[in-house]
Amino acid sequence: MKVDIRRVLEKARSGNVKLIIATSAGEEGLDLPEADLLIIWSNVASPLRFIQRHGRIIRLTGIQSLKFVAYIVTPNTPDMDTLLDSIEIARKTGIDIPVDKEVVEALWRKTTRSHVLTLLEGRALPAERISEIADMPIDLVHKALHKLGEKGDAGYIYTYLSKTYFTTYDLSILGDEFNEYIRPDHSLEAKIKTFVDNRELRAVTGNYNKALHRLKNILSKYGSIKGITAILQVPLPTGALQQVILHYTFTINNENVLEIVVRNIYSIRKYLKYIKDPYYFLRLLTTHFWS
Repeated sequence: MKVDIRRVLEKARSGNVKLIIATSAGEEGLDLPEADLLIIWSNVASPLRFIQRHGRIIRLTGIQSLKFVAYIVTPNTPDMDTLLDSIEIARKTGIDIPVDKEVVEALWRKTTRSHVLTLLEGRALPAERISEIADMPIDLVHKALHKLGEKGDAGYIYTYLSKTYFTTYDLSILGDEFNEYIRPDHSLEAKIKTFVDNRELRAVTGNYNKALHRLKNILSKYGSIKGITAILQVPLPTGALQQVILHYTFTINNENVLEIVVRNIYSIRKYLKYIKDPYYFLRLLTTHFWS
């Protein structure tokens, strides 16, 4: 049944209607400044739609009254994640969102990202293992890790577990189980591309010491590196060369994390051994189990 929006709004303004329920179609064209409470039960990350929803009850009129917006959000779900994203993006665009810092921090603790970050405390894990422990869909885990990486809270190195994630404020855990993957081979040379402010800088080339020194200068100059791509020509026992490309798609904002990444790049021989020997992973697990 088609609803006449104009008639509904007329009734609402006359005082005969106390409640209006609308789908997302109500985000545009439905202005009701007479209302004092907006309840939203399905959140979106789009800053435009986030602002449009609030605009339904705060259009400039002669009516002066307090306005309230309430969100119905399920903890530890993408809904909570997108609510915080919306608040952050709206603030960046200059919209004043009157939410106390303490409230935002409390909401953060109920996000999937906070849950994933907690699981990484004191250990490094691949995304698949995080998914199993958290009983969370793998695509949701990847989204959480991507956001944590963007903020510089989490990163990863390449190990026998493929991408192995860690918290950037606790790097000591990598030295226990994954020491071989952060032990650089000084005979190797790499071409390393860095990305800063959505642009690619001139590539850094050379051995471990040379690359680390130049990359530290880049980090010092720009404050953060938004991503690194490393290209290496690795000599094989046959005498041939194998090209390897490694991508680190997270924010690096301190020298300790940068050094771990560069160490991992120049430890590529160990990672290649795992790739070339399909039984290497099983033997390694067996050794860890019996030891």
